[in-house]
Formats: sequence, structure tokens, C-alpha cells
Amino acid sequence: MQLTEAARKKFSRYRELTEEFGEEQAWEKMLEGFPELQKQLMGPLLSLPTLIEGFRKAIPLFNAIGMEMDAVDISNRGIDSVLEIQKFCPYLEVCREYGFETPCHVICEMDIEASHRAFPEMKGEILCRQAFGSPVCIFKYERPAGEQDKMQSLKTQPGREELMARYLPVVLALVERWAAGRPVNEHSGKAVGYYRLTGWLLDYVVQHRMLPEGVHVMPEGQDRSNRVEPSFPVDFDELTGGFSLPD
Repeated sequence: MQLTEAARKKFSRYRELTEEFGEEQAWEKMLEGFPELQKQLMGPLLSLPTLIEGFRKAIPLFNAIGMEMDAVDISNRGIDSVLEIQKFCPYLEVCREYGFETPCHVICEMDIEASHRAFPEMKGEILCRQAFGSPVCIFKYERPAGEQDKMQSLKTQPGREELMARYLPVVLALVERWAAGRPVNEHSGKAVGYYRLTGWLLDYVVQHRMLPEGVHVMPEGQDRSNRVEPSFPVDFDELTGGFSLPD
């Protein structure tokens, strides 16, 4: 499963960084570029009027990568709030291969921290963990009611969430193919430019409903010290061979 292989790389990289730099620095290095990716993936969903609408739209995204998700609205007293329920955790056994008793800190807690940095108005916490014996994992997210009015610049085209769910597995597979053998960013553990290409390609296929052709130049980026990371070209004729988007 692609999700499991990606987790193996993450656990391995976190273990290496912890041994080299210590827990605190390893955490920060692993978060490099992660909030920017969360903005790309979650921004359109969080621009919907309520969190429950956005999280229900996210269910196909999670199902597409092998998860089993549900969402429950618990909004009350001027707080827009939702419970995200995950019924299957693919990381319970994988984490032990790298010396971790549970996957929560490296996977879920890091996801929540990246989401908070991407969307400071939204708070998240873990209420239940399968790793601690619960039947499901439950995450609570909340923000002030009406917060979506501040995010109108993230308005989404009709059907965008469905298209993201449909195309995301292909996008991730293509980026993994591109990343193979490339220099790794020592902070994130991913190939340099990994997150920029993921966000750019997902936007492209959702907008055009086709894979790009020819050479496209990825935009410049910034590292955690605000230094400019150069743009780079990607030859999609070579990269996309054998791939197609689902109907």
C-alpha cells in the first residue's frame, strides 16, 4: 500500500533526525514544507461554510488512500466544531519496525500541528487512539463560527473536492516516481521540491482534468529560514508515461 510505504519513509527519517539532532529539532525539520501542503489540500475544504461540510467532502479523499473515515458535527455555543473518526489505522504495525511504540506522534500529532500552522484559527486535538486500545481514532477540530468568511479567497469550483479525491492517488504516485533518486531535503526527508510539485500537479489536474504535457517549470519556494528555493523544470511527457486519470 502506497500509504504504508510513505509512512515507512517518514518513520525512518524521523528516527534518523532524532538521533542526529534530538527530538525538538527533528520535529521542526519534519514539519518543513508540511503546512504549505496542508494549505493546498485543505484550503478548499475549509472555505466551506462549516467544518462538517468540509470534512464530509474529505471522506472520499481519505477513502481513496485506504482509510475509513466518518465525520460528526458537534458545533455549539458559537463554535464551529467537528469530530473526525478514523476506523482503520494503517500505521500500528509499521511504526514498530522503526522502534516506535505508537505512530501517533510522528503521524497524527504532526498532521495536527501542520494544520494549525497552516490555519491558525483552527484548533485540533486527539480524543481517542486505536494505539491505546480505543476502537477508533477520534480527532476534534474547532474554530469560531463564521470563520469561513475570512477565507473567501479560497473559494472552490463546483466538484473540486470530488476531483481531488479522484485524482489524488495518481498525483501522489507521479510525485513518488519523480522523487526517486533525487536529493533529499534534510529537514523534511522528502525530495527537494516534493511539496511544490504535489500542490502544483494536484491543482493542474483538478483545473484541467487531464495530465500536463511537455515541460512545466515549478514555482520558486522558501525554506524555513525564508531563503529562496529555485524553480525547477519537470518533463511531464517522460514522467506520466503509463499513467492516466480515472474517469
